[in-house]
Amino acid sequence: MLRAWWAARRQKRRRQAQAPPAETPAAPVINYSEYGVNENDPERFDILIAWLPYPHGSFPVAVIEVWGYQGWGAPSFELVGSVASSPERSFIHYLAASGDDAWTYKARYRNGSVYGPFSNEWVVETSA
Repeated sequence: MLRAWWAARRQKRRRQAQAPPAETPAAPVINYSEYGVNENDPERFDILIAWLPYPHGSFPVAVIEVWGYQGWGAPSFELVGSVASSPERSFIHYLAASGDDAWTYKARYRNGSVYGPFSNEWVVETSA
């Protein structure tokens, strides 16, 4: 009985050692932002965030989800929009803020049920 257990254990360890690690999509890297007055509502600001070119690796072109939360309190991120993962490298959050305000953003790759890790968090402070 001990031999059977030992053989099964060795076989399981060999299979685990041979299994390739599951590939994970890369995280986007947000590196730029700016804000400007909205054309249709001069009391509000549009916020643009941009990221480095997305390294797809073996993953196909899909979408970059952009998540954000408003203000300076405890984070409560919500999905604010998405764009194609290529060739797009930016997202505009229209009518995002008014006056002195702040938005914190992060982004991730998504292809169906495949989700990549979130990017760095990026804070954009607006001022009237």
